[in-house]
Parts: sequence; structure tokens; C-alpha cells
Amino acid sequence: MPNFQREFYELTVALQLQLYISFYLTLISKSSEASSVFPFIRSKLHQFELWPQYDETAILQEVFIRTITKIYEGRTITNPSAWTCSVAYRYIRELSRCQTRYTYTSDEYLESLAANEDADREFLTDQMLRVRYAFKHLSTEERLILSLKVIQKKSWAEIQFFLKEKGYGDYNLDTLRQRKKRILEKLRGIFHKLET
Repeated sequence: MPNFQREFYELTVALQLQLYISFYLTLISKSSEASSVFPFIRSKLHQFELWPQYDETAILQEVFIRTITKIYEGRTITNPSAWTCSVAYRYIRELSRCQTRYTYTSDEYLESLAANEDADREFLTDQMLRVRYAFKHLSTEERLILSLKVIQKKSWAEIQFFLKEKGYGDYNLDTLRQRKKRILEKLRGIFHKLET
């Protein structure tokens, strides 16, 4: 890149940084600029059921980082308020998708799915079918541990005794807790592979 172009690029980036940082500072000080941005972000957090796990400040911090990155890549921002709302909306949607993926493989979801083991396939969503398929790809022992703990709500001591009686080994309680965590991670891994 010739010197003139480089200097122009650096000057443009510096100016964009200065303008956006100035806007961001007025935003977080909750000046008049915040009067439309904060309510917009809060409404989207409610819409995607992410409030109160996330608030406007948490979203704006991520928006700031993403915006600075884009400016360094050469992006010109002509309307900082509209830009901020747009980036915030996309980020909130990302968070919602991540939370949905987690929810479909959480203990509570597995419990509700198992309670409907006899449900007709036609009444199950694609997500439910994927969880069921992923569950069937665990080993017999892994399915047993999850079923005993998540579905039947057995204590770790009861599970320890049951596994020993059935010839699966004599696990200590800490090992069983860790085992359950690893099994759930494996289940989520299988589930997410099915999504792609």
C-alpha cells in the first residue's frame, strides 16, 4: 500500500475510532443518545428471554469490542446509534441460539424428554428427536448413569451402590459426579454434530 493510501487509511480509522468512542462514552453515561438504544436492547433481551441474565451494559461492552474490530478492518460507521442497535440485535440472537442449544441438552430437558419416552414421534420436535438419537449413541453405562441421576433423581450413594451391584465397577462419589459431567458434554457434542 503506497504511503498516501496508508496515511489516509490510518487517518480514517483514527477519526472513526474517535467518533465511535465519543458516542459510546455518551451512551454509557446514559445521556440523550441512550434514550433509544437502551430501551431497544432491553426489549430484545426480553423478546429472546435473556433478561435478567444479560443487561444493556453487558451487551454494549460486546458491541463496543466488535465495533472497534470492524473500524480497524476499515468499516465506516455513519450512524453510530443505528449501528449499535444492529450489532446488539445480532449479538442477542447469537446468545439466544447458544442458550437454546444448551437448553436442549440440559438435565431438565432430558428429564422432560424421558418422561415422554412413549410419546408418538409425530408429536416430537426435530430438537427432541436429535436429543433422543444422541442419547441412544451413549454407552449402556453412560445412559444408565444419566437415567439414574437426571430422570430417576437417585442420590450419588444410591447410584454408586446400583452400579457396583450390576457389575459396572466401584466408583467413588466424586468420580461419579465428574463422569456425569463428561457424559453430558459427550451428549451435547453428539447433539451439535447432528445440527450441522
